[in-house]
Amino acid sequence: MQLILGCDPLLMPLTGIGHYTKQLGNALNKHDELATLKLFAHGTFFSEKLLSRNVGDVDETGTVAKPGLLSILRSKLSKSQWVVKIYQWVSPVIMGRRLKPYSDHIYHSPNFTLPPFKGKKVVTIHDLSTLRFPEFHPPARVDFLNQALSKVVEQADHIITDSEFVKAEIVRLMGANPAKISAIPLGADAAFTPRSEAQCQTVLSQHQLQYQQFFLFVSTLEPRKNLSNLLGAFAEYRQANPQGIPLVLVGHEGWHSIDIHQQVMSLEAKGWVKYLGYAPQSEVLTLYSGARALLFPSIYEGFGLPVLEAMQSGIPVMTCKDSAMSEITLNHAALTDKDNTAQMTQLIARLAEDDEWVAQLSSEGLVRAKDFSWDKCVEQTLAVYRKL
Repeated sequence: MQLILGCDPLLMPLTGIGHYTKQLGNALNKHDELATLKLFAHGTFFSEKLLSRNVGDVDETGTVAKPGLLSILRSKLSKSQWVVKIYQWVSPVIMGRRLKPYSDHIYHSPNFTLPPFKGKKVVTIHDLSTLRFPEFHPPARVDFLNQALSKVVEQADHIITDSEFVKAEIVRLMGANPAKISAIPLGADAAFTPRSEAQCQTVLSQHQLQYQQFFLFVSTLEPRKNLSNLLGAFAEYRQANPQGIPLVLVGHEGWHSIDIHQQVMSLEAKGWVKYLGYAPQSEVLTLYSGARALLFPSIYEGFGLPVLEAMQSGIPVMTCKDSAMSEITLNHAALTDKDNTAQMTQLIARLAEDDEWVAQLSSEGLVRAKDFSWDKCVEQTLAVYRKL
């Protein structure tokens, strides 16, 4: 079996799709079933050394290189409509020429779009966020991705999604044939695991936090994460419980986040919230293990990796009903309606006070988390390739 894996998510700071691509690429690169694995993005083939890097643009030898034209255009897509048009015109021509000799390979794009390719094509569609909630994205990104998705659903020989939730959306909203869609859940890194108070002490002390005496939110700060409602609900909890525990926010600033930051700063001034910004992975692992619970009532996710990371770390989760996140947790979480701030406030208070319930959710979550792993994700992905 010969495979070309799209590697464009590895050419920028790693987000969830970048981690997915890296996990998939590293596992496939070691698998006996693959005779060839090539990495391809923006009209260029890359060395397997790219799989060991966290960030940066790398050339065929695996060394840092200047970004090419397509890479530069792609990075500006969220900022300019005319750049989108140039990218849409230029990229198929360049990528089609580079891929023409490899029609005996399978091409797998892990990132929504497909280049022109004569051989068998697999695409991973992580969510339909730009279709379902276009207001949460820059207009240029919405136009580009929605046009690309309509073509991809027709052209792909097989589609992979992260959840049954998204598979059902693709069938319902885009008219795709369910027989050519496989829901393959993601995994969490094995480093996400329960830790004792002693193991967490150094990192918690740095941030003036106490073991299991703070709530945690981990993700990009942006409107889609429902932070406005979460922060409003948390403020209600603290007003009713002046001696309650704080909320710690970890993540990059996202698109359209000015109003969210104003809320954060107001609550920080009261000592109710701590915003740590981006934190290194080593710290994030400890923060998960040391938290009382993860509060993650995101409006929309294709999977919701922080939910699985929290469960695997041995802490309970508050997240939204009727979502990909509730598909992960089943009934082993505190579930809320995404717009019901009063319900969120009640659940936050119960998570802060009800030790028995917290212990039950933590224990059940650990068991449920064992149903997910990167090994399972890779094996199910290989099964898709075998069918083709």
